[in-house]
Amino acid sequence: MASDNVLREVYLPKKAEKNNEEENIFSKTLEEMERTFIISALKRCNGKISGAGGAAEVLDIPGNTLHSKMKKLLITKSDYF
Repeated sequence: MASDNVLREVYLPKKAEKNNEEENIFSKTLEEMERTFIISALKRCNGKISGAGGAAEVLDIPGNTLHSKMKKLLITKSDYF
């Protein structure tokens, strides 16, 4: 919105605040990251684990594999409900 070819003012938005999860991403183990990712998928799927629209489908893994990972990572219903 300038009347000539010279920029006189530049607007730079403030840096968005990062949540604690993003800041701590490199301090987490692979298992912690996988656990967080699976819980996130389960929340998005309203707790549905397998079948059409389930977390296993979203994660593109078999339902049995997801069940095994949940057991290994100690993911319970209280984590995603």
